[in-house]
Parts: sequence; C-alpha cells; structure tokens
Amino acid sequence: MNEADRFWEWHRRQGSDGGTGNTQDELRASSAQNPPPGQQSLRVPRSEYASPAQHPDATHAFATGGKWWVPAALAGGPFGVLAAVLEEAQYGIPEPLAAVFVAPVAEEILKIAIPVMLLEHANGKIHRAKELIFASAGAGLMFGLLENAMYTWVYYPGELSSGLLAWRWWGCTLLHGFWSALAGTGAARALVSAKRNGTKPRFTAHAGWLVAAVILHALYNFFSMMVLSE
Repeated sequence: MNEADRFWEWHRRQGSDGGTGNTQDELRASSAQNPPPGQQSLRVPRSEYASPAQHPDATHAFATGGKWWVPAALAGGPFGVLAAVLEEAQYGIPEPLAAVFVAPVAEEILKIAIPVMLLEHANGKIHRAKELIFASAGAGLMFGLLENAMYTWVYYPGELSSGLLAWRWWGCTLLHGFWSALAGTGAARALVSAKRNGTKPRFTAHAGWLVAAVILHALYNFFSMMVLSE
C-alpha cells in the first residue's frame, strides 16, 4: 500500500466512527481539521509567522522602530567633542602618544555612547538594528563637523591651508562617520543576537567592531602625523 492509499484508508477508518459517506470532499474537509499522524507538526500557527508589524515583540531585529536615532546622532557628536577637548588638555601626555593611543579610544567610545546606552537600557524598545548604525554614523559625522569647527576657529584660526581645511571638512568628517558606523555595527549585531536568543542585548559581546574602529582611527592619526611632520 502506497502513501496515498494509507492516507485515504486512515480517513475511511475515521469516517467509520461517525462519517456521513466518506466522499472525497468530506475526507478533505476532515483532513483539514484532523490531519493524519505525522502531519500535525507541519501545521504552523498563524502567530508563528505573522509579520513583525503585527507582532512588535517578535524575535526579528528589524521589526519596528521610530526616528529616535536622529536626536541620538545629534547628541552623540558633542559626546565625542568632550573627548577631543580632553585630548587637547593632554594632562602631561606627549601629543604623539595622545593622538595615537588616547584620542582614538576616547572618541570612538564616546561617539557611540548614546546608541549603546539605549541598546542596553531602553527595555527592548529598539527593534531595528540598522537604526543603531544610523545613530552611530550620524554621531560620527556630527562629531567631525564640530571638531573641524574647533580646529578652524578655536585652535588654529587662520593657520590652516585651504587644502588642509578642505580635507578636514570633507575627508575627516566622512572618516569619522565611517569609523562610528563600524563601531555601531557591533551594537546592531548585539541587538540581532539578543532578539534571536531571547536575551538582553550586551554590546561587550560584539565590541570587536569598536576595537576595529579604534585601530583604523589610530592608524590614520599616526600616518597623518608622519605626513605633516615631513
């Protein structure tokens, strides 16, 4: 007896317990309500695959979200500027060491501080991983603009060449955005992992992305000093 014969035989036995005629239409209707053994596990409740918009708490990292990342990006820039101000103070640290070993660490941490704090303490209200990257990148761009303003009008007014100013306002700004987006990818991956595993997001488990951003920033500062010292 093949699989189809076993299927209909099972329904005939079901019908013998109270069926009305065992027509194929009746058997199909019966199978929809009472599937034969081995097929029950294939029926997936609608709630299991409903869209994230219908189920905001579904384990999907890109479910729903607002535009919280815009103010987070705007506020993240000044956090990074705080690191730049501390760097200029130096506290007895030689400038080359501060530029390579202190500034990249402090700036990259503070630029993504707000997205990371929201990730870990917003009680699961952040559902879109990409918005963590947007917030981080935006904070980096905002920091780059503020830092350039300080270099142009506070630290070295009238001393920077037009070429250097153009590079700082365009190149450095975009680089800061890129480094922060790279670090923010760690926050995004932390959210994805937490949604998948049903746990609380922990940025430290994906801090390697921040380390990568710090290293790239430090290398840029090092080679910039080499070029400017020639």
